Amino acid sequence: MKSFFFFFLFLTVSSGLAQSGKWERINKINTPGISYEYSCISCCNDKNCIAVGNKVEQYSLDDSRNGVTDMFQRTTDGGMTWTTQGTPYPKKLFRNTTPKLLKVKMIDSLHIVAVGDSGRIVTTSDGGENWIERDSKTTWKLNDVAFYDSLNGMAVGYSWTYRITSDGGVTWQERPPFTNEAVLKDVEAPAPHTYYLFDLAYTKMFRTFDDGATWDSTFIFKSNLLNSKVHIKAINCASFSDTLNGWVAGVDYAASNDGTMSPFIARTRTGGVSWKVVYFNDNTQPNDPPLGIFNIMDIFALSSKKCLAVGSISAVLYTDDGGETWRREERGDSVQESPLSVGVLNTTKAILVANNGRMLRREFPSTGVIEELNGGKSNQYFWITTIPIPATSYMEVSLYGLFSVKDELVTAKVFNMLGVEVGDFSREANAGNNGSYTTFNADVSKLGGGVYVLQYSAGGYSKSGLFVVAR
Repeated sequence: MKSFFFFFLFLTVSSGLAQSGKWERINKINTPGISYEYSCISCCNDKNCIAVGNKVEQYSLDDSRNGVTDMFQRTTDGGMTWTTQGTPYPKKLFRNTTPKLLKVKMIDSLHIVAVGDSGRIVTTSDGGENWIERDSKTTWKLNDVAFYDSLNGMAVGYSWTYRITSDGGVTWQERPPFTNEAVLKDVEAPAPHTYYLFDLAYTKMFRTFDDGATWDSTFIFKSNLLNSKVHIKAINCASFSDTLNGWVAGVDYAASNDGTMSPFIARTRTGGVSWKVVYFNDNTQPNDPPLGIFNIMDIFALSSKKCLAVGSISAVLYTDDGGETWRREERGDSVQESPLSVGVLNTTKAILVANNGRMLRREFPSTGVIEELNGGKSNQYFWITTIPIPATSYMEVSLYGLFSVKDELVTAKVFNMLGVEVGDFSREANAGNNGSYTTFNADVSKLGGGVYVLQYSAGGYSKSGLFVVAR
């Protein structure tokens, strides 16, 4: 059993490092008369993602099949194959009469929520086989949606509109506005009962830690007023890896009478109390290389230090040192793109979509969450085993080699493949510690299906291993 576990560990970590490291075009859909316009992609694990947008049908001038409708495309194998799903919304003849779905959140492989123009909210509870229109109680455009668990979420939009659900998106409750000057562009849900909202033009952040009962706010860029004659910033997107560490990104206009666009990324380590610009591509100056970056449209925090951002022109930026340095990712061809959204499957795989119907996938450089959690200080006597493989509800965990750190407290924690902590079994590990090893039953019934990292540490040393949960 031990040999199988560590063979699986080696295979999983090393397989992601053997890829080309470039963004490769993956959508091969080529149906005459039909084109796709993506707006957003969301993934819930390393297999399942969904992309939303418009499907445009134009066969001939007077063909009765012509028109525009919603588009849902689903993958269950990490982006290798895609299935186009149906829509509950009637086909319209023109784009400008079709309320477009703008953002989608894949809560798990079955439950998905999408929001968009005219207050539209649609949900599915069967992986996209059937979609249902929900009543948002507003006609204002909804720009984003986020959930902190399978039931509780928030949708935000124009005219300081926000709606809350506690049943997975089936019903949505109106809440009184907490401001009268916000275009709410993004919402993050980094912890239970916690939402962070981001204003597009005034660059303000609004926070609640009690599901919207009370709010506080802070300026991300205090000098960013709409009448500024120097720099005007607009926030397009945000992403938080936990309640303290997060990123915002967007575009900086050089002056009100100029309109030169320069992309920026800022980060916080204080839960939004203070911010620091960590990337700025000044397009008022000559660019090298000539193909510049003009906007950041989406950003994803893989951890407190690792972040991926996409935008135009053909921009994919990656940092693994908290934003101190950024690397522009390579592409497998020279076709220019304007990426709108990025979906992350795990620490090595991601998919981006552009509004021109193009989709690219890559496995970006990473030594993996295993090495990051171990921190380079390993104890050769430490050994981890888990039974059964895969686990469903409970698994038996054995931690060996504790004689090498005698009398030290043990921490035993579980992380997902993004490096986010999702479980703590330290109490159980210490209760069963006999000085040489500890054995305990770990309740994994609340974890979704997938691959997880079990890390235990003691006396300044750590060791990590993978285990699988089947659902």
